[in-house]
Amino acid sequence: MCEISYVRGKVSGKVSAGGKWGGGYIRTLVRTQMNKVLCTVALLGGLTAGEASANLIVNGSFEEPVIAAGFVVFNSVGQGIPGWTITSNDVDIDRNNVLGTNIEAHDGSQWIDLNGFSRGIIAQFFDTVVGQGYALRFFYADNPFNNTEGVEKTGNFTVRDDSFALIAQGEFSHSTTTGAGADWFDSGIIQFVAASASTRLAFSGDLDSGSVGVYLDSVSVTAVPEPATLSLIGLGLMGLWSLRGRHQSRDGARNGASFPARSA
Repeated sequence: MCEISYVRGKVSGKVSAGGKWGGGYIRTLVRTQMNKVLCTVALLGGLTAGEASANLIVNGSFEEPVIAAGFVVFNSVGQGIPGWTITSNDVDIDRNNVLGTNIEAHDGSQWIDLNGFSRGIIAQFFDTVVGQGYALRFFYADNPFNNTEGVEKTGNFTVRDDSFALIAQGEFSHSTTTGAGADWFDSGIIQFVAASASTRLAFSGDLDSGSVGVYLDSVSVTAVPEPATLSLIGLGLMGLWSLRGRHQSRDGARNGASFPARSA
């Protein structure tokens, strides 16, 4: 029997017990029918040891293909985004200062809107080792154009094995992007265990928001270190904290913008 866990909250060093923080939330469900696969979702606010390894996702910041300015729509017929397959409808890639705003990417100069003319779906397969733990992380915001500033847009993600069996899935929502900036939210670390040699990650846009959806950037999947490695890292951090405490003890106390209409 596998545990099912829901977690909500904008992650910033802690997990909200319920409700929404800062106009956005992420809710995650992890589920599998394989008794030998650990089912866990962990949302952490900062850098973890799992992120020290190489990113398995190709073009996770959507820097390819390079667009000159504004945004470009990509569809599932004859067009592609390196590393990703558009499996339904269309999406668009946006570039810094899109349509005269101060909106900029979380990483690099570009990001993706999961709604092109309508709700799009993108997916990518990456190599994994059965039984190995992995950490998924991404950053998200919302498209405020077409007079939808402050209107919540929702996206979804799924993690599946090579037989399409579900390993993890989640929903994320955002409503605080303005012309002054995207206000990127951190998904936190979403931890899962691979059940096959190839794993599929997919993201989908908002079903009801037409051509304005959820922005996505800085997608990464990294291998999580073995428990023994994590223990050593933990002991090292404890040692650093202890040393810092001794030094402090010895040294004494020290002291909105309007948006033009867009078609996608």
